[in-house]
Amino acid sequence: MYFENREANASMLEMENTNPPWLKQLLKANFYADCRAHENYKNNQCNRYCIECTGDPFCRYCLDAHENHQTIQIRRSSRSNAVRVDDIKNHINLGAIQTYITNGQQSVFLNKRPHKELPLGVMNICNICCHSLLAGNFKFCCLSCKREAISRGSAKQTFSIETELHAREIDHSVQINQSSTPNTKSKVRRLHKLLDKGSIASTSATKRATRSIYPATTPMFNHLNSRKRKGIPRRAPLT
Repeated sequence: MYFENREANASMLEMENTNPPWLKQLLKANFYADCRAHENYKNNQCNRYCIECTGDPFCRYCLDAHENHQTIQIRRSSRSNAVRVDDIKNHINLGAIQTYITNGQQSVFLNKRPHKELPLGVMNICNICCHSLLAGNFKFCCLSCKREAISRGSAKQTFSIETELHAREIDHSVQINQSSTPNTKSKVRRLHKLLDKGSIASTSATKRATRSIYPATTPMFNHLNSRKRKGIPRRAPLT
């Protein structure tokens, strides 16, 4: 009986780490409604959530009631709810989820967003809702899509945090978002490799790579100087 209870507790703990119960409540919560407890206050939108209480969202004036609790702030981007990577990465694994830049910060969306037909040339799409993704190791466009994949039995996906691997995945997604085009990314990577070699050959190659990324502008042609005629020759005085 002891071993059965121990195995049951271990499997329950593993399930909570893989798909934490507070995440389900977070994804279905209604954010940015006016706080009923602070109706007469300005900026009283309910955009905070306590992952320990797993209750309803609350506003910033309600933070005192959740002192020493783990809370996160939900933000709006393109009329959709998002959370900053720095605010949630210590609670769940964000691997394989597309990150976006909102107000200069890396963020992930909570739920699926409406989208039209895929544009031509899109090769990477969300495994659940088929939303277009950036090129890379991304498989999901939001937290809810990854959670749905785990609920369907995807053994490769988890919300459990493995510190080193998780940090590496987040850094990789940030680097992809900060580079605008594939050509620029490949040139920048080649430039960094050349800089690490530290040889004379690499120095000259680095200059060529730098010129390819930042091409020099053609100097302007000075028409005034080209039309200037020589003055009248002057002879030296006779002695």
